[in-house]
Amino acid sequence: MRTEWTIAPFRDSLCTIMQQLLNIAVRLPSMLKSFDEIVGLPEPINSVPYECLCIGFRDFLRDLHEWEVTAKSQASSPLVWSKLDPSNSTVLWFRDIMAANSLTHCWAFEIVARTHLDILNRATTTAEQLGNLSTPQAPIGIDYGRSLIESAEMICDSMSYLFQPELKLYGPGSAIFTLSTAIKTLESDEKACKFQLSRCQKELDRLASVGISFPRI
Repeated sequence: MRTEWTIAPFRDSLCTIMQQLLNIAVRLPSMLKSFDEIVGLPEPINSVPYECLCIGFRDFLRDLHEWEVTAKSQASSPLVWSKLDPSNSTVLWFRDIMAANSLTHCWAFEIVARTHLDILNRATTTAEQLGNLSTPQAPIGIDYGRSLIESAEMICDSMSYLFQPELKLYGPGSAIFTLSTAIKTLESDEKACKFQLSRCQKELDRLASVGISFPRI
């Protein structure tokens, strides 16, 4: 993506936090395509494309983290905070729908990128052990500050806000990708995440009761 494409459209109007996030997220589809092409090869992996793709995912995650920190620090009021819902469960509440959409999508993009990066790291380690890589790969370590499960739980905790009746379809519509990504992550450790999965299912059942069918990935 050319840099001017992220600047020129906003010379006369401010770029929203969601638009800033999408300027970063636009790189993800091409990385996922490269991932499928590289990981699907039957031959021993080549260190160069693996290393380049790992660097791409790391840069992407770094930019997501910087976006989240900047968006929160530059906001005139808090974008998100914790509160108790009527059942005394802790949920996340947001300043507005744009804040909710932007942050939940950031967390979902993070989950996708980190999941694929973990697979690359494991494949690289295996190839090194088998002697299929000519040079050792530098260890890849990123301090995310939270686990994948914690990011997924944050998305699930956001659904009480997004599924408010007054938001009509704007809230549930924006959660199709994010909640599906979170549920898939929680299901990877279903026993430990039983409570969160139960909460998510109750929200989906509530939507189904008013005729909103929620797809899963």
